[in-house]
Amino acid sequence: MARKPRDEHLAAEIPNHIILRGNNRRRLFSYPNDYRTLLWRIGRASENSQCSIHAMSLMGNHVHQIVTPPTVSAASECVKQYAQRYAQIRNERRAGTGKLFEERFYSEPIANDAHMTAATLYIDANPIRAGLVKDAADYPWSTFRLHAGVPKSEIHPSLWTPSDWYLSLGVSPSQRACRYRELFDAYIERGGDSEMEEEWKAFTRREQRYGRRLQRPNGSYAREPILRFRPRRR
Repeated sequence: MARKPRDEHLAAEIPNHIILRGNNRRRLFSYPNDYRTLLWRIGRASENSQCSIHAMSLMGNHVHQIVTPPTVSAASECVKQYAQRYAQIRNERRAGTGKLFEERFYSEPIANDAHMTAATLYIDANPIRAGLVKDAADYPWSTFRLHAGVPKSEIHPSLWTPSDWYLSLGVSPSQRACRYRELFDAYIERGGDSEMEEEWKAFTRREQRYGRRLQRPNGSYAREPILRFRPRRR
């Protein structure tokens, strides 16, 4: 069955959840400067395409974003610009070859505040889900620090556009940050969002059907463990 064109999964002038993965689960970052390089490329690409970035998390082998593009094609162009240039830079630094990112990226329009709430919390909680940190504030490569009012985020505030949903959380920055921390803590306490996890799994299954994941020479597959949220013990 033919794939749907990428633009069918994007919408203009509303937020879209975008996930870009390393080809064959390839690692995207080795050192802090790699993360900073991609952030800089994302900043350039979002400025060129006039895309607003509301949430983001740079993980070891994938990138989560919530992006509002001015046109349907702008989001694809933004991803293309930063992904291609970063891949070139990383391969040059590591004397590497081959594709760094998968050709297709996941995208889904966010139609309402409930979906926006779930997607934003899910993205900022990704480092906890992956077992990288216990406290989201300890992970510098996500927008959690910006949302929660924690100083010294590696994601510069100029790269972040607060979403309408986030702005509705309070009349002042401190009120919004406080309310966001309350929502985030409650989200972690209840074990995350099962619908968002199922959405991610469905995307993974779709890509597997297209043979995007290759076998290693020893016959095994490049799989990673599916880590689930566990509610905090009281």
